[in-house]
Amino acid sequence: MNKKWMKSTLVLLFAMTLVIAGCGQKESPAAASKTAMQKMTEMKSYGFETTVKVNDLQLPPSLLQSDPSSAMIVQMLKNASLSVSGKMQNEPVQAEMDLDVKLEGDMSFSFKLPIMMNSEKMYMKVPSLPIPGFPAELTGKFIEMDMKELAKEAGQDILPTAKDVELMNKFYNDVYTSFVAKFDEKTFFSDVAVKDAKLPGDIQAKQVVKFSITNENVDQAANTLVKDALPALLDVVAKAEYSKLLGGEMTAAEVEKAKKELKALTEGDLKKGLEEMKKVLKINDISFTTAIDKDGYPVLTSFVINVDLTQEGETMKIGAQIDTKLKDINKKQQFKPAPTDTITMQELEAGNF
Repeated sequence: MNKKWMKSTLVLLFAMTLVIAGCGQKESPAAASKTAMQKMTEMKSYGFETTVKVNDLQLPPSLLQSDPSSAMIVQMLKNASLSVSGKMQNEPVQAEMDLDVKLEGDMSFSFKLPIMMNSEKMYMKVPSLPIPGFPAELTGKFIEMDMKELAKEAGQDILPTAKDVELMNKFYNDVYTSFVAKFDEKTFFSDVAVKDAKLPGDIQAKQVVKFSITNENVDQAANTLVKDALPALLDVVAKAEYSKLLGGEMTAAEVEKAKKELKALTEGDLKKGLEEMKKVLKINDISFTTAIDKDGYPVLTSFVINVDLTQEGETMKIGAQIDTKLKDINKKQQFKPAPTDTITMQELEAGNF
C-alpha cells in the first residue's frame, strides 16, 4: 500500500473511531442533568404520574405525650401516599388528571378526585368523602368553574395560553439550571449505572444522574447556596420576561436588596449557622435522581429526603419521596369529552344541588 492510501486509510479509521465513540458517549452528570431539564422546554404534550409518599414519620415522645391527637395524625400520615396521574398538551391548553389520596391508621381512608381542564372551563368530580353530613347527592357530580373567573380571582387579566405554558417551562428550566449549575460537579453529582438504579419496568433510560447532599458535603452545600445559588436564583426571578408569570411578587429593587443581604453574610455568620444546624440535623439522604431516555428527556425524577432532627435529647425522624414519570412525550393525547352532569360554583354556594 502506497503512502497516500495508507494516510487516507488512517484518517478514515480515525474518523470512524470518533463517530463510534460519539454515538456511545455520555455527558458528564451535571451536563446531562442540565440538558435533560432544557429538553423539557420542548415538550408540547405528555402523560405523567407523580407519587408522594411519607416513608417515615416519628415525633418526639414529649410531643406525643403533651398532645395525644398528634399520635393519631402521625399514624394517618405514616405510609400515606398521594398520586397525581394524567396528561396534558400546550396547544390548545388542555389537561386531565386524577388525584388519589390514601391515609393509613385507625381512621384510614382514600379518595380519588378527577380533574379536567381546557382553556375555558375546569371540572372537578366530587368524590365520596367519609365526612358526617356531606351531601350524598353531590357525589359523582362535576363542579364546573369558569377559567375567566378563576383568572380574575388570581389577579390575572387573561387566561393562560400555550405561550404561557411554554414560558412557565422555560422559567422552571432557568431556575433549575442557574441554581444547580453553581454546585460543584465532583462533590454533588454522580452517575448511577442503569442496572443499579432500580428503575420501574416501564422506564427505559440511557443515563441516570444523582445529585446528593450528605453530612460530609453539607458545609460546602450551604456555602454554595448562600454565596452563589440563591443570588443566581434571584437573578432569574428578576428577569422582565417572567414578571407576568410571577405576578410581580418581587420587584427589581427587592431582588437587589435580597442579594445585598446575602452578600453581607460573613464567613463567621455562615460558620456559626452551620455549627448550630449540625447540632440538630442529621442527613440520612437528600437526593434528586434523574433518569434520562435516549432522546434526552427526563422520563423519571425522584426526590428523596430522610433526616433526623434532635433537640433536648429527643429525635424526630422525617422521610418522604416524590417520584415523577413522564411518557408519550410530544405524542397526540386523547382527552375525554367535557362532562354534562355538572354543577356551577354559584349553584353549589346557593345549595342548589
